[in-house]
Amino acid sequence: MGVFRCTKPCHSSTRRAIKGSGGDAIAVENRKRLIGVYLCGGTEGVLNNLVIATVILALAQPSSGPPLKPITDPDAYAIYATLLPSIWKRSGELILLVQETETESCRVSRLPEEWEGVQEDFDRQNTNAWTLRPVLPLGDYRLIPRAEIRADDARLEQEYPGIWQRRPGSMEFAAVSAVGFNAAKTKALVYIRLRSSGQIYLMERREGRWVASRGGIRCGWGA
Repeated sequence: MGVFRCTKPCHSSTRRAIKGSGGDAIAVENRKRLIGVYLCGGTEGVLNNLVIATVILALAQPSSGPPLKPITDPDAYAIYATLLPSIWKRSGELILLVQETETESCRVSRLPEEWEGVQEDFDRQNTNAWTLRPVLPLGDYRLIPRAEIRADDARLEQEYPGIWQRRPGSMEFAAVSAVGFNAAKTKALVYIRLRSSGQIYLMERREGRWVASRGGIRCGWGA
């Protein structure tokens, strides 16, 4: 592991890199900055800093397992694009969308009979995580690997110990599940979360467009 010179605070460089382009090169530079910030400050506490840097590096490394399968269904992307702008509610700010899908969510109560098969397909689709493609019909958004968020959270945890949920400078993000559909693809169920809240949404296709169901939100949480 190399030693890097002190730079500006890690979180600012990480966020600038997220908005850039270059894929793996950006991820490598982020990991260098994340490590380098903890090797500054002389010999005092070097061992502890090295341990912290090792943990952060492990969090920032890409998974060694097989690559996740991408979501290819255009209806899923249409549903994400319909819901995300209103859920984000941070006018003028770039939407940071986690590239990997969520596999855990709050449990939906029994759905009406006309929603037969939707919950079962949702459960089946979310047995494993998927990866999103950069094809959402949205304006200003960026896909961000989950490892980048975890690495930044690990850095902030060392700076602000004892704070559980939101620390100063915490990166806000949105994350989505895979979408569950009925057989006719006229009804759908999806889970979307932010850093401190999450909800299940029911969607219906009407006149060729996906809109929120009159049944509304089925469950949610907040912190």
